[in-house]
Order: sequence, then C-alpha cells, then structure tokens
Amino acid sequence: MRIEKMLSLSEEIKCLHGNQGKYGKIFPGYITHIRFPRYKNIVDGTRIDFTFPITALVGSNGSGKTSILNALYGAPARKSTGKYWFSTKVDPIEEGEGSPSRFIYGHYNPTLRSIVETRKARVRKVRGGRPDPNYWEPTKESPGDGMIEPSLQSGKMYVGRSKDRWNPVSRDVLYINFRKELSAFDKYFYFGKSPSPKPSAVKSKQDSRKYVSRRISSKKDQVRRDAELLARVIESGDTSYLYQSRKVATENRLLTQEELDMVGFVLGRIYEEARWIRHRLFKGDGGLSVVFKTQHGRYSEAFAGSGEIAVTSCVVQVLKAAKGTLILLDEPEVSLHPGVSVFSWARRVNNLYPLACVNRSSNRMAN
Repeated sequence: MRIEKMLSLSEEIKCLHGNQGKYGKIFPGYITHIRFPRYKNIVDGTRIDFTFPITALVGSNGSGKTSILNALYGAPARKSTGKYWFSTKVDPIEEGEGSPSRFIYGHYNPTLRSIVETRKARVRKVRGGRPDPNYWEPTKESPGDGMIEPSLQSGKMYVGRSKDRWNPVSRDVLYINFRKELSAFDKYFYFGKSPSPKPSAVKSKQDSRKYVSRRISSKKDQVRRDAELLARVIESGDTSYLYQSRKVATENRLLTQEELDMVGFVLGRIYEEARWIRHRLFKGDGGLSVVFKTQHGRYSEAFAGSGEIAVTSCVVQVLKAAKGTLILLDEPEVSLHPGVSVFSWARRVNNLYPLACVNRSSNRMAN
C-alpha cells in the first residue's frame, strides 16, 4: 500500500464519526467511560467519556494524564494498574479505612444490550507466597460509588456476569511510553556508563605472555568498535553473525512495505527501505538499531532524528498488535515535532484499534 493511495485523515475521521454509537460492536470490549471515586491525585468523582475511538488527554504537568493511562492499562482482565503505580517507602499509597484506590469503567454487554460497569480496586493479596499490596482486582458492585445493581432475570445466563459483578473486558493492551523509545545508540551514548578513561592492559590473544593496551577508553571508541560489528550484521542480512561465539542480533530484517509506508506517512517522508535490528551491541541487550535508506543515501539511528526511531518502533508495535488492541501512547511529543499529529493513526484506528494519547500541549492537536 503506497502513501499516495492512503485515505485522507479527514475522510477517516468522518467515517469514524458516522459510526458513533456502534463502537461497542466495532471494537469488542470498547470502554465507553471511566470514573474515579478515589484514584491518585485525580479529583474524586471525575468521569471521562470516550465518545470517539481516538482520545487525546491534554493538560499541564502533574494533572494526572499518565495516571489515567495507567488506569486504562489495568482495566481489562489479567491486567493490573499496579504494574505502573505501586507503593514505596518514599511514595506510599495512603488510603482511608474501607476506601481503597479504585476506578469504574463502562462497556457494552451484548446479552443485556446496554452499558454495564466494572469496578477495579487496589487490594492486599498474597501471590506466589508473598504479600502483594499493589494488586488490582474486580470487585462487587458498590452502590456507594453510584453503581446500580442490575435487574436480571432469574436463571438466565448473562455473558460476562459473575455472581455480584460484571467481569472486566477481555482485550489486549499496547502501552507505548515515548520516553523510553530510544535507539541502542542513544541509550548508550547519552545514558550509558563511560569506559574507563585510563588505558588498561589485557592479555594478547596471540601471545598470553604479552599485554596490549586496551583501545576502548571513551564512548566514541565503543561506538566505533560496535559499529564495525553492526556493519557485519547488516551485511549478513540475518541473525547468523557470531561474535565471541554468541549471536549479535536476535532480529535483522527489512521493514515490510506496509510498515515502511506508515512510517513515511506519519513523518511525511519517503523511505526506500529501512532495516530493523535487535542486538546486544552498545553495552545493551535487546537494543534497537534502524538503518534508513532514502534517495539521498543511507544512515543509521546514530544520525537519524530521535523521532524517526520512536515512530518506527511505534509503527512496528502497532501493526503487530492483534485486532481490537487498546493502544495507549504516553507523551508522543517527547520525540515528535509539532507537525506530526497523533491523528495520523486514524487510518488504522478505523477498522482495528481504539487509541488514547497523553499530550501536554493543546497546540499539538490542532491538526
């Protein structure tokens, strides 16, 4: 699918608007709203309605945008908000007696043919023989939180209903935090530990009685040395290249045409090809390198903009996700320039994914 054949965003958004009221059928497990009786620093009783499959949370620092994404991540079955929000000695989670941290969300039930609500709360539980104070689980309906016990026909089976509660929705969640979408080069060069500046002596491979000067004494030396190995991996075209009897790369492939087109579509650029490599170079394990090729030449992530790597990683993850996956994007503006709008994802959202995004600046949503 080439870029010129893609539908315009205005047509995509118009189509999505035309399906309002049907999202529960288009996206099984679609979350219609979420309420916060007691949750982090969010004002008690706050409610957010998701009237469109793409939602942008806009606000100042500390207003609770990421906290809302954390709640949405933990909403489905077998997901827990405790993965991102947990108590420590420095930042304890303080709760009133009988008033745990909790949120409530709505979703369409096909048997009842109406919106029902599921409540998830933070509870203390023993898991694997160890106490876990940060476990979140569904609870029974709570009239004190404005939940109404449904009038159900006796003896009738209702899909998604347990004895005293509606079960959480079953769906996959993809949480992409752009603050960690860094290339292997960036992680090492800007955040990694520098080699010892003092030359050290190591035994010569040719003669164990002799010592030679260690030539890696700076990050630049390390990058140059690992770039040689990376070049050999690129030349191999697969993961067969070994260094010191170990595979250097776990992934080594060209982006598919669909992936390449989407990256170019989001960034407004034309790429002839891009090679995706997961490897253990630059003092890492599972680090990402991408080698881009345009009509002007070829370059790696060391000379690419950070936004190119972040978008490429995001696109690959999104296109790999199962249909109906809830996609959460946390602060994409960290890596993307103002001209790149999150609504670029509308092309895929129409048939596949609902999406929520955290954004600090309202100006970035003007597109």
